[in-house]
Parts: sequence; C-alpha cells; structure tokens
Amino acid sequence: ATHSATNLRFEAQLRAEIGSEVEDVPDAISLLVYTGGEVPQDRHTELRATQATDGIWSVMLNEVELYFLIHGAHGGDGYNGTSGSAHRRSLASSGSATAAAAAVELHVAVKCGPDPRRFQLLASVSPSRIDAALTHAEVCPGQIVYFHAAHLADVRFTAIVHKGDGALLARHVASSSDIPLKLQPPYVPIGEGGAHGGGGHRRALASGGYDDPTVDLCHLHDGEEAYLAVFGGDHCMELEVKVESIAHADCHEQHGGGEHAGSETGAGVIDPGHFVYGSCDALSWVDYSLLLDASDSDYNFLIEVTDLSNGRSTSDDALSLHLFDGAEIPMDRFTEQRAERAVDGIYSVAINLHNFHEGASYFGIRCGAAARRFRVVVHRMDAIVPPDGGKHHGEVCPGVWVYHFYDVPATASGGGGVTFHVEKHEGDVDLVTRHGQAPVKLVPPFKYMGADEYEGSISLCNIKPGERLYLGMLGGDHCASYEVFATPLNASTPCEEPLHTPLAHAGRSDSATLSAGHFEQAECTAPFQYLDYIFQLDEATHSATNLRFEAQLRAEIGSEVEDVPDAISLLVYTGGEVPQDRHTELRATQATDGIWSVMLNEVELYFLIHGAHGGDGYNGTSGSAHRRSLASSGSATAAAAAVELHVAVKCGPDPRRFQLLASVSPSRIDAALTHAEVCPGQIVYFHAAHLADVRFTAIVHKGDGALLARHVASSSDIPLKLQPPYVPIGEGGAHGGGGHRRALASGGYDDPTVDLCHLHDGEEAYLAVFGGDHCMELEVKVESIAHADCHEQHGGGEHAGSETGAGVIDPGHFVYGSCDALSWVDYSLLLDASDSDYNFLIEVTDLSNGRSTSDDALSLHLFDGAEIPMDRFTEQRAERAVDGIYSVAINLHNFHEGASYFGIRCGAAARRFRVVVHRMDAIVPPDGGKHHGEVCPGVWVYHFYDVPATASGGGGVTFHVEKHEGDVDLVTRHGQAPVKLVPPFKYMGADEYEGSISLCNIKPGERLYLGMLGGDHCASYEVFATPLNASTPCEEPLHTPLAHAGRSDSATLSAGHFEQAECTAPFQYLDYIFQLD
Repeated sequence: ATHSATNLRFEAQLRAEIGSEVEDVPDAISLLVYTGGEVPQDRHTELRATQATDGIWSVMLNEVELYFLIHGAHGGDGYNGTSGSAHRRSLASSGSATAAAAAVELHVAVKCGPDPRRFQLLASVSPSRIDAALTHAEVCPGQIVYFHAAHLADVRFTAIVHKGDGALLARHVASSSDIPLKLQPPYVPIGEGGAHGGGGHRRALASGGYDDPTVDLCHLHDGEEAYLAVFGGDHCMELEVKVESIAHADCHEQHGGGEHAGSETGAGVIDPGHFVYGSCDALSWVDYSLLLDASDSDYNFLIEVTDLSNGRSTSDDALSLHLFDGAEIPMDRFTEQRAERAVDGIYSVAINLHNFHEGASYFGIRCGAAARRFRVVVHRMDAIVPPDGGKHHGEVCPGVWVYHFYDVPATASGGGGVTFHVEKHEGDVDLVTRHGQAPVKLVPPFKYMGADEYEGSISLCNIKPGERLYLGMLGGDHCASYEVFATPLNASTPCEEPLHTPLAHAGRSDSATLSAGHFEQAECTAPFQYLDYIFQLDEATHSATNLRFEAQLRAEIGSEVEDVPDAISLLVYTGGEVPQDRHTELRATQATDGIWSVMLNEVELYFLIHGAHGGDGYNGTSGSAHRRSLASSGSATAAAAAVELHVAVKCGPDPRRFQLLASVSPSRIDAALTHAEVCPGQIVYFHAAHLADVRFTAIVHKGDGALLARHVASSSDIPLKLQPPYVPIGEGGAHGGGGHRRALASGGYDDPTVDLCHLHDGEEAYLAVFGGDHCMELEVKVESIAHADCHEQHGGGEHAGSETGAGVIDPGHFVYGSCDALSWVDYSLLLDASDSDYNFLIEVTDLSNGRSTSDDALSLHLFDGAEIPMDRFTEQRAERAVDGIYSVAINLHNFHEGASYFGIRCGAAARRFRVVVHRMDAIVPPDGGKHHGEVCPGVWVYHFYDVPATASGGGGVTFHVEKHEGDVDLVTRHGQAPVKLVPPFKYMGADEYEGSISLCNIKPGERLYLGMLGGDHCASYEVFATPLNASTPCEEPLHTPLAHAGRSDSATLSAGHFEQAECTAPFQYLDYIFQLD
C-alpha cells in the first residue's frame, strides 16, 4: 500500500558539534541494508555503502527492487519472473491487488569505524508514478531511480537539477521486460559538460540546458507507459522531475546513437529484468544460476556485468565473467564461454539456442587482484521475429552470438524471400544469415554494420514454406543495441543474398605406440606441435609396479645438448583419450636436471587399472573398503581393466630433437637390487612381505631425496607424505639434522639404510622414496636381519625440506591439480554413515616451485552443507600454509552424509598442487590398540572412547599420545566433544614426544572425548587408551566456566524523520528496523 510504486532511499551523514564543521572522512562509518527479514550473523550484505560520496552514505531500493521485495521474484502480475508467461505480462497491473504482496521488514545498520562519530540517518520515499507536479529525487553514483506516467500520447519529462551529475533516459514501456536497466543511447547526460556535450555519431538531442533538461516520448500506444530512468553519475544529484502532455507537433523523441555519459550503469538479476548487486574478495568467485524452462528456448539471454567499485573509472580486467556448460559448475571451472575483459565497461556472455538447456544455467564472476563490487543484469530478448513486421529489441556485445529467426508460414508460396531489418542505436555488429540452421562462424553470407551505420538489412531468398530462416548477430568491437524486424518478399520482388564461401575441414593424425624400456626418438618440426603416443597399461604387467615417463633433448653429433628447461613439455592423459583442450594435471612443463618426468607410482597405477571403487586393495569411498587388507591388492577378484594411456610431447617455438622413454620398476622387491629414479615432487614405493625384521638399503648414484619406511597392515597405512621418522639423502647427507631429531639407523650418502622391526602377521614392510630438489637415481634392496641388529627409527625428525604429501578425494591416493591466477578448483568427498566414526584431514601442498614457495600462494576452503555457496564464504579455511601445508578437517561437528565440497584458490599466480585426504579412526579401542592421527594448526581432530556398559563406575580412562613431530593441545570432555580451547586441557610442545590426559569418575556406557587442536606446527601421532579401575589414582585437569554474551534490540526507523545517534565504541553496530509494505 505504501511502497509498491515508490523509490526508497536510505542515507547517513556525519553531524558536527555546534560551531564546528563536519569532517570529511569518507570511511568514517558504513551504511548497511538487509532485506532477508533479519540481520545475518556475519552481517554481510550487498546493499551497503562503505564510502561516502559528497559526504553522503546512500543505499537505494528503486521501484523495481521494491516490487520484488514486496511481491517476491516469482509472484504478482508485474515485473519479470522466471516462468515463461511472466516475462511478457503488462506493467499496468504491477500495483494491482492480485499480486501476492507481503509486508517486509528491512533491517538497517550503521557500522561505526574506529573513532567516535555523531551521525544522522534518514529514510526517504519518492513516488515513481508522477504527473505535472514536481517530484523531488536524489540519486548517487551507481543508483537508478524510475518515474513513469500512463494514458498519455505525447509526453515531455522535465528535470530541474539543483546539483550533481547523471543522465536521463526515456523509453516506451509496454511490458516489464522493456524497463531500462542500463544506460544506453539515446539519453540526455547532465553535468560534466552539460546535456549538449557529445561527439562521434550522436544525433541531435531534444533537451534544454543544465537548469531544466527535457526529454520527449512521442506517439505512445495503448498499454504503453512513458518511463524515465534517472542514472547517478560521479556525484550525488538532487533534482525535481515532472511529466506533462504536449502537442504531437512539439514532440521530438531522441533516436539513433549517442556517446555514453561516462558510465555503464546497467544492472539486472538472475530473474531477468531486475537488479542483483554482488561483491567478491580479491582472487575469489561469486556464482549465480539462471533457471530456464522449455518456454525460454525461443529467447536469447544476454548476461552483463558492470564493475561498481570505482564509479565510472575502473580497469577493464578487474573482473571476468564465466558461463559454464551443462547443468553444474565443473571442478576445474574451465569454460570457453567467458569474458575476461570489459568492452565499453561491460563483461558479457550469452545463452542462445546453441547452449540453451532447461533447468539451471550457472555463471561465475571472478575478482582480479582487488576486491570489487558489481551489478549483474540478465536481458531476455525475443529470438522469434514475427511476420507482421513487429519490432523486437536486442543487444549484443563483442564476440557474443545472439540469434533471431523467422518461420516462413506453411501456407506461403515458395520462391519469395525475407529481409531482416536492423535499426541500430550504437556499437557495431555482423549480420549472418542461414537457411534452416543457425550460423556458428563468421563466414559468408554476412554483412557488417559499422559504428556509424544505424539502419541495415540482409535478405534470404528462394525460401520454402515452413522453413526457418536465421539471423545471427555477432558482436563487433563495441556493444550494440538495436531493434530487429522482418519484411516478407513475394516471388516477383527482387531479392539478393550475399555470396557464400565453402569451409575447409581439418583432420588429425594417429598416435604412435610407446613401449616400456625402448627410446622413441623424434623431432619437433613445427612450432607448438604435438607428438602423440599410446602406452598400454594392463593388470598382469603393471599392477605392482612404478611407471615413469621421461623426455630429454638430443643434440646433433659432435655438439652438446642445450639447457632450455621449457623447450618442450611432457603430458600424460589417463582418461582413454586426449581431450580437445589437451589439459592434464599429469604434466612436466619444466625440466629438472635436463629431464621432463611424469611418475605414476604403485598406488596411482592400482587406481587406474582397478578404478577408485573397485578391487580389494586401495581405499575406496565406501566404509568397508578403507580397512581392506593390502595383501589382496593384486588379486584376481579386483575388477581390473586394460587402460590406454596417451602420452604427448608438446613442442615449443623452436625446432627440437628429443627422446622419450617409459620405464617400469617393480614395487615388490627382495635382496636383489632394483633400479629406480625419482624427480622433485614424485614418490616411488617398494615393499616386501613375510619378513619379521627387515632392512632397506639404497645405493644412491646422484641427486637427493628421502627414505621413509612404515609398517603397513592396510592400504590406509601407506605413507602419502614425508613426515618423521625418515632418512634424508643428499643436501647434507642422511645424518644431517638438529632440533629434536633422534638418532637414525642409517649409513652415509653411498648406501643409507632404514630398518623396520617386529612386523606382525599381515603387515608388509613399505619403503617410500621421495624426490628432493634434484632427480635422484638409486638402487634399492630389502633383506631379513636378526632382531638384535634391527634399529627402527622413532620420535621426531626435521623435514628434509619438502612437504611432499599427496592424496585424492577417495582417501589414500593422489590427486594433482592446478589453478590459474585468481581462480578456483573444487573437489567433493563422498561420505556415508560408516564414515561418521572417522576424522578426515584434507591437506594441500604447492608443487609449483619445488620445495620453495610462498605460504599464501594458495588457500583451502571447506564449505558447509551439501553444496558450494554462491558467495563461497566459509569459516573453515586455511589461507596460509604451515610447514608447507594448507589443511582443514572434517570431524564429528561438520560431518554429513553425501558430498562434502572443498575448494582450492590460487593467489596472484598460477599454481600446481597436490591434495591428500587422510582418513583417521576416531574410535579408540579398549584393548590398547593404537591409531595413527595427524592434525595441523587451528584444526580440530577428535577421538573417543566408549566405556563398556558392563564396566563398574568410578574408575577412569587415560588417553596416551605418542607424538612424532609438531605441537598439539589435548582437550578432554565427558559426553560431548570439545569445541573451544578451555580447561581441562594439556599442551604438548614440539619437544614432547609422549603425553597423557585422563578423565575420571566415568560411568558405564559413557562416551569420553579427546579433542586434538593443532598448535603452531602440524603434528603426527599415535593415540591409545588405558582404562583405570576405581582403586587406581586418577586426576583430571581443572575446569573453568565460560561466559555468555547477549545482544541488544533494534530501534524503529520511519520515512521522512531523521534518526540521530552516536558511535560510542569502535566498530559498534547501531541497528534499525524499517517496515516495508
């Protein structure tokens, strides 16, 4: 009743003490408006003013936005919804009682800065339906205010401008889709040179001076309203507006092109035809979806984004716009449909008949190196050109295709033609026609309409009854807006089509075969050429092996090989084919020691042959698979399949000769020496079974790295990252170290050794060889030794300089990934009910620069719930690496069945990385059995002990922790998991390797919790528990109570009345409620 045909504006201004002036502090306060009926906990809103313009903090909700707030995006008879019929409903009913209106409570807040400030807050309402009486309005940068009048034939809008600058834009509006959402010619600029300024191809403007500019609309038809949109400029503008009927002879409507007034203030929403405001942090994404149904297939949808951060002046690559194929956002976020540079201030992509699909279409907006605010508009434009000569509006931007089509009536006589006419207001465009199919390339027949051409036409001749004729509009150098209509030509009317030209077809050559142990020698004869090979992978030959591909440059006889680390690239594809974009994460783009090397070790090969969910060996995602015995990993029960690997060498700009080698080394070894090579970032595995006490010996020929040996009873025990205890090789030798490293049972550089003692039945002895800074060549053997001679490593150890951990979404194997600068890569981890008794630690390591990289080059984000939120905000994130690792955890607090999503975000430079998901038992058994765990800074991992129901009360349980490295807080609770670091807890420092903490006076059937909160460095440990009977002394750490904080209520804000208040505390919020109906 009060606000359905109005513009609503909130503004705040600083107040001064009597006798003093107001300070000019543009960021002294912020003005925030919340439309969701409540203030969210994080207080985030896109409707905000964080900087003052001309001393005013201003937030606008214009007529279009208010309608959607009151009636809902899909309700009512007025503005566009997403259902097909709603797009064309008459605007005249927008205020009718049939619209499903609802009272809306707006929450308005003033956020104080660090200093005390006095301010006044005002809500002002101005009617949008106006007449000959003057109506006051104010509009600030980035805002739009609407005024309109009905039942007039020829009208003149007059604006009396008091200060500021902006623009007036008038349009005939027959339906809500015609309401102007962005500033495009013809319009009248105000200020910054006056209304008469211009140049280029601007036609004459019917307007007065700065004092009272006017704009006319002539010959309005029945059902049309006269609409005036007032756009804010660089400064807040105060004006008064009126509309009056004038004689048709005095009416001079603007036509043709025009210079922009300096600002692309277009806006919109995901429901076509209204506004969405958004923002993104530096290097981050914001995602949107557009829901379409079958009735939308005859429309074009043009998505446009404008940067609002710096008024009218901003970098043209500050944002990028990405339209994703299909019904979901791909994990690698790659799409060919993207706009990475603004043209005329607009980033744009289109949904047309080629990429239209029913359901949700997703697009993402990515911020560059700085945070940005933006607006999105989705334009919905008719593709059908009617046979009655009716005009349809269209827009198209550079590189984007928009389509229109004309259906020849089935009753038409053949042999005639159809001419498409285009009346263009601005920009340039190519007109491309086809019989029966939509054009996809700019090949003849086509015509070009340059920036100075405002009327153009193109014909299709010799048409057939029932035929569909297509007009493709391909954006040129600048965004174009236009009207399109068609004229049928009978068979006797001259008709001429542009000439046609045939297209050439390009083929592709086959791949050569690559065999293990044989050099393939070849030559790059063309710049950036690809030379392709196929390697056949099968279970019988490769199920217990490590596979390595390497390429080296060759020299002419008598000359030396050049040292050019980026001369070629080595690429390996595991999906059975080479993708069109040739992207793969298994690649070497830089040589190390003259070698381009890609490794597929035993774990990775098993997953390739048997599949991530098949077989009896390595971890799958189902609960029982995680604990299956490793001994059966090569058994025939595994669902093995032959896999075709595609290997490619990509040439650089210069001719090169090279040799390519595939080498296979067995992973199951004995006392005979087995050759191996491992380069930076790679891991090779060796193992032996049925031995009690063993010694691995490595004869190292060159390079550096590390040896890590472990007892392995199940696939979840296979070491995936380098953590103590281990033996470093090279760069100081195996004996180097310091800090809290314990004595290592190893020899010198020539033949370092590592022992594993007292292996139980079912356990295998595993040796992981980690690559260092240089490629390492070595030979490895294993032998049984006397128990008295066995000296197994224990305790902490210094890292050998590299966090070479890796992993996958199925816990326990590797995923390699990469992201472009400022972009995201997303993953999902599928969990079921059986996983609820486990902790999942997600760790990411940057592989881009070997062992040396910035600790904020990446960030890791674990999203709440079963989907990735549009704003990508989450509190569960790691924005800085600690000990080279970014880590987050899934524990009993954030566990849920189904998909858990996490994303990795690149910083200012492209990065390659590896991901590992560790799955760790939460249950601590009563029999004293040990479970391995890991925890990193700020992350919680939980373990629990279930007191048997038959136990006698009054006793206790002691949790024991054997820590290898790092530091950790031990926090205990009866009956519920801890969530804060408050007593009782104990801290285990970096130099403490054994610790314990007890819970006393336990009850039968009670669950006892041990929370492990990561300290300053990542910790790895074993945990077990000892029950204490009632007669055994038991002591818990002391407890401390927690305080609870409350929150005050909001004040009421009324239109037209100043609310005056004062910031009395730094960063205080002062809250108000405004009732909208």
